[in-house]
Amino acid sequence: MSKLFAPLRTAAALAAAALVAGPYLSAQVVPLSIKISQELVAPGGVAQVKVTVTEPKPISTGRGRLSSGFEAIDGIALSGPNGDAYGVAIVNDGEVELSLNSPSGTMGMATDDYPLLTIAGRIPEDAPIGKVMRVSMDPSALTLLDPNGVPYRIDMESGSVTAAPVMSVQDVRPGSALVPAGGRVSVLGDGFTRDMKIRLSHVSVDRTLFISPNRIDFVLDAPTRMHGVNVRAEGKNSNTRMEYFSYQRTRPAVVSLDPVLQHAVPLFPGGGTVDASFDVSGVTTGVAVQNVDEAFVTAFAELSTADGEVLSAQWLLVPQNQYLVQSLAEVFGVDDPRAAVVRVRSLTPLSVMGVAVDADGKASPIIPR
Repeated sequence: MSKLFAPLRTAAALAAAALVAGPYLSAQVVPLSIKISQELVAPGGVAQVKVTVTEPKPISTGRGRLSSGFEAIDGIALSGPNGDAYGVAIVNDGEVELSLNSPSGTMGMATDDYPLLTIAGRIPEDAPIGKVMRVSMDPSALTLLDPNGVPYRIDMESGSVTAAPVMSVQDVRPGSALVPAGGRVSVLGDGFTRDMKIRLSHVSVDRTLFISPNRIDFVLDAPTRMHGVNVRAEGKNSNTRMEYFSYQRTRPAVVSLDPVLQHAVPLFPGGGTVDASFDVSGVTTGVAVQNVDEAFVTAFAELSTADGEVLSAQWLLVPQNQYLVQSLAEVFGVDDPRAAVVRVRSLTPLSVMGVAVDADGKASPIIPR
């Protein structure tokens, strides 16, 4: 093709070449602009970095690597307007390798500056005021595909976290649950003042309650699913204003012995299900289950052949606000079969998906059905 295009000089020849190339070349030049936020946080505090698509464009799948100056990463969340954004993050210190998947192809289509991805991380307590820590994504490792599987041309604007004497929002609890009208939600952080108010995008707050410099509660005026809600804490002075996107921050219940899965953080949409299945296709596979309920949940997991023969069945114990990611061998005591189905059932809704690890050690979500 390069020899064919080199001598073309006339407009007619270029038009003919475009017809021969079809839609692929035109799709290849579609730009996708990604912006990483600039955040201020007090030394020892938690900053939530937002990765935003500046103009809505549909994303079906993607992969990328983010580096930061965080001492520790406390939480990661995806968002999508259709509520089907799944992902796997491999976390090593301040480095995060991400794989994303949206079956509806609607990631990146949120409006009102809702982020595609948020990462909450802690900076060192001895960070000097004014210290700037760069947050960036490796362009050579970043691929985002449209619903047709065509890669975007990505324009990237890096972000930063700066140590400063400011108020910080570190967590919202519950972060993903459906909270009824009149229900109370807690905002945790540092530097809160009595004059502060909490405002939510598209949701009415009945009242704000100052509890302490580290906690403010608010009461909802209507039933609200908290996952992905934009929470704004606002005081009278510019150092007491902060934006935070809510999600349930969970921690691992167990640590896998698999060298990849032991660093895996599953990224789920809000909500859950009492019956979920996913396919196993012969690569190294993990089972990821998350419980955002306030009580311990017991689930029943089965590994079956494609025609329904049960190979193994086990009980899974998932504590509140925790997740587990384990290999099939750890869960079921069997090696990865060439083709099988994992089914997880429980009385209380859980988030469930599979994690596939390829020969290069790259992890990807397996979407449940």
